[in-house]
Amino acid sequence: MSNTLDRVIRSTRPPRAGRGAGPLLALVLCACSAGGPAEAGEPIDRETFIATFVDLRATALRSDERVLSDDARAEVLERHGVTAEDLLRFADAYGRDVELMRDVWNEVEVQLDAMQEDEAR
Repeated sequence: MSNTLDRVIRSTRPPRAGRGAGPLLALVLCACSAGGPAEAGEPIDRETFIATFVDLRATALRSDERVLSDDARAEVLERHGVTAEDLLRFADAYGRDVELMRDVWNEVEVQLDAMQEDEAR
């Protein structure tokens, strides 16, 4: 699973052109936000993961190509005080907890939908 997440976090191409990241990614990538970089070995918190992932997807969706550039990715990660490794550590720590990851992905979708509705107004 971490290979898929690693490709998504490090790649300049989104998992698909739509707003979501796909069912597999949904299970692998779920939420955490707020707070700074996790200490070595400790996963970031759920809210930090979610906020960071929502920001990464929203930034990609706002680009003309719907692709997240390396510079944009670095800026988003810095804004949230996390690294790609922090996101991977979260997925490695919680990726087998299907219920948690489902809840995380649902929250990501809710936040992305709300952002799109706000932008449409």
